[in-house]
Amino acid sequence: MPIYYGNSADVELRIRACLDDFSGVEKFNIAAAGRDYCVPVTRLRARIKGRSSRHDRPGANQRLTKVQDDTLKLYIRRCDDLGMPCLMPQLTGAAQFLIDRDHPDGRAAPLGKEWLTRWIERHPECRRIKQKPQDINRTAMATFEAYSQHFTRLKKV
Repeated sequence: MPIYYGNSADVELRIRACLDDFSGVEKFNIAAAGRDYCVPVTRLRARIKGRSSRHDRPGANQRLTKVQDDTLKLYIRRCDDLGMPCLMPQLTGAAQFLIDRDHPDGRAAPLGKEWLTRWIERHPECRRIKQKPQDINRTAMATFEAYSQHFTRLKKV
């Protein structure tokens, strides 16, 4: 009859406890330690050899690395700080640019049609927020003439 070890999160906690207890020991009986801590021996052996658990590994088929992911989040934050939120095509283009830079040929396969939707689902902190409309007078004053006039007056001071 097969042995039931419990859910994977509990098993991983027991494996970490086992590894902590045997951290100073150079050689120990892995099978006996697995029985004592009620964990699968093969999984314990894999953790000893350095393989990470499925909880700790990144998801399969992720197009962006962790660094690229953080860079895309910074791009979103910067656009929001400038008062010009990035649109969906801009985000997809920025992500494609990041992937292309790391690709050996300089041209990676294009992102899928629903890639951005899935990326936003994985990153709830980057949700869509309706921006407040800018004051019409402020927008009307943002012309080249207004800026040049301001800086010529500033030079005189």
